[in-house]
Amino acid sequence: MSTRPIGDYALLSDCRSAALVSTAGSVDWLCLPRFDSPAVFGRLLDEEAGHWTIRPRGPSEVTRRYVPETLVLETTFRTASGTMVLLDALAMGHRERGHALAASSPASCCARSRAPADRWRWRPTSRHARSSASSTR
Repeated sequence: MSTRPIGDYALLSDCRSAALVSTAGSVDWLCLPRFDSPAVFGRLLDEEAGHWTIRPRGPSEVTRRYVPETLVLETTFRTASGTMVLLDALAMGHRERGHALAASSPASCCARSRAPADRWRWRPTSRHARSSASSTR
């Protein structure tokens, strides 16, 4: 189980599912395609239950905010060598709710637009963390 306080997480939602993103730049909870689906990222409950992390290597000062009038989360990492900005959102289907955010991406896709990062890790799980895949850089 995660030792991070729940207040360390920001919420992303597409009205069908939700993700929790930590100040460390990690999606630690995400069920797809619906709220009641098995977790793809479940590190909130178990360190081995999957996550998606993008962050600079080494210490950083972190600030976060929601882009005004959206559920797009902007996380800024300031390090001794520069600044990295990470944008996170769960995109709704094309033209749903009167916007075109997901015009070129599938519904319920976690969009992470970023500057070059020193470190990323993609570790989804399935079947309630009984199986997983991993990619690290």
